[in-house]
Amino acid sequence: MTVEDTLDAFNATRETASSFYENSTGAVAQIENGYEMFGEKTEQIILQFLDFKKGNGIKKLYQVDIVYPENADMKSVLNKMKEAYGDTENKITIYGMFQALSDEQLPQYDYQESDNLKLWGDSPIESIIPKENFEEKEKWPGFSKNARLTTAVYASEKNAYPSFQKNGVSFNAYNLLVLEEIKSQISKQEN
Repeated sequence: MTVEDTLDAFNATRETASSFYENSTGAVAQIENGYEMFGEKTEQIILQFLDFKKGNGIKKLYQVDIVYPENADMKSVLNKMKEAYGDTENKITIYGMFQALSDEQLPQYDYQESDNLKLWGDSPIESIIPKENFEEKEKWPGFSKNARLTTAVYASEKNAYPSFQKNGVSFNAYNLLVLEEIKSQISKQEN
């Protein structure tokens, strides 16, 4: 989704968002209007967008962080998430954005499910993208085995997940956005 489409879904604009920051490669919008998600009022919603073409493309949504107030009924949020996304995963690896200026490091964060941290993810990338479609790189086998195109995280305790001081839900589709960009580039090369 584009910046405008996403903000419109939240009945917001760049001007009415609590804060909005934009540069050539991305944008971040923060909404603090008590929007209800998974049956509970939110404290804030942080929307992150990325443009791989550095100002020459369209900024697309890749991450949504939902912060709930301390008194939110997080068990209700969890139940609604399970209804929507099914069973949780025991553990999940989430990769940060590729760091082009840091010796090709690919930040990797491993999370283990607990009473206060629940994890969802689609199939590992290796089941979606055949190995023969990619040049063999040192980190590809581990990345393709562990990375997911999309992930969702539920946290209901202080320090359960780094993005939240206490209660929150995080959706990340960065790898999906990368895949869409790769497909777009391949399609252009073939035409």
